Amino acid sequence: MIPEALRGPGAWSRLFLSFLLLHVSAGAASAQTTKASSWEFDVGGGVNGSQGGTLTTTQPVLVTDGSSFATPGSFATLDRSISSWFISEGGTFLMPNIPSLMQTVQTVGASGRTRGVVGGHATYWLTDKVGIEMAASFSFGAPTEIDAATLSTIDQSRAAFANAFTSLFAAAPGVYVLPHADAALETATASGGQLLVTGALVLSPLSGRTQPYVLAGGGERSVVGADETASLRGSYNFTTSSGVPIAQSDTVTLTYSGGHGLVALFGGGLRQYLTARSGLRVDVRAILGHKTDEVTLSVTPSSQTGMPSGFLVQNPPLSNGTIVFSNTPSQQSTLSGPTVSNLETAEGTGWRWTWETTVGWFWRF
Repeated sequence: MIPEALRGPGAWSRLFLSFLLLHVSAGAASAQTTKASSWEFDVGGGVNGSQGGTLTTTQPVLVTDGSSFATPGSFATLDRSISSWFISEGGTFLMPNIPSLMQTVQTVGASGRTRGVVGGHATYWLTDKVGIEMAASFSFGAPTEIDAATLSTIDQSRAAFANAFTSLFAAAPGVYVLPHADAALETATASGGQLLVTGALVLSPLSGRTQPYVLAGGGERSVVGADETASLRGSYNFTTSSGVPIAQSDTVTLTYSGGHGLVALFGGGLRQYLTARSGLRVDVRAILGHKTDEVTLSVTPSSQTGMPSGFLVQNPPLSNGTIVFSNTPSQQSTLSGPTVSNLETAEGTGWRWTWETTVGWFWRF
């Protein structure tokens, strides 16, 4: 006689599930003690996060202005070239409506971020309660990133650039023909991540199917892959009343780089046997380390040559000097200061917290 439970659709799948549950229960029931002098391996994934901070200035003067030159024409004065409208030794002495980023690039804020992490642990059990663990984990994305407040300040300068030059051009429509001015902020988040390699002492005081544990140890934390950047590019173009085309651009790029550092860790978790030799492992750990980050600055002024060649000299309202727009090397332009490459403007050192929560499957041999 065939039992009613085994008749009809899905009967064999229910039978298979019953045998599987009996097998798991029997295996778990036999896992009552931790076998001494044995290896345990697990792999898993989860989430982690890190603490932010603020970097401090390392440069008393960021970008020195270029050489002085005589302003031609009726505005004959001695002016200096600049490398950027956003950052210069004189701040905003030429275009007062563009807030300077001088202070911003010296005190860049950093924020932590929650992201995914994958990793594994290898534990050698010396006794049934004491083990030595070697672990490695990799978290995706930047361990720290330029915070929202810093990006907001940079974006305010971006908006002011476009407004300032648009207002300048609108004030003299007969001088600037078909003018256009804009600015854009682009950010690129690090495409790599953070690698953590540690060793720890593990204590598991209880036996049975459910085994809690605590651990403490140390290791090294390092950044892998590209750094985070914030690039601000302003540009303007117009034609003078005499037909001279002018096109200039101003690019400022901040690069946030994370450094290496030694770490200490502590945490704990739970192993739940589901068979005689394997099961689920839930792990939570905090990592504390001394870390050094830095911000570097690159500035690239650009003036296009054109035909017919020429220049234009203007004295904007409220400015402390004249501006020379030029498309020919024979007359220096105000935006012709030296290019700056990877100038360190801020450095931050201090204790940084990172936490990890992972779930994985372990095997004991």
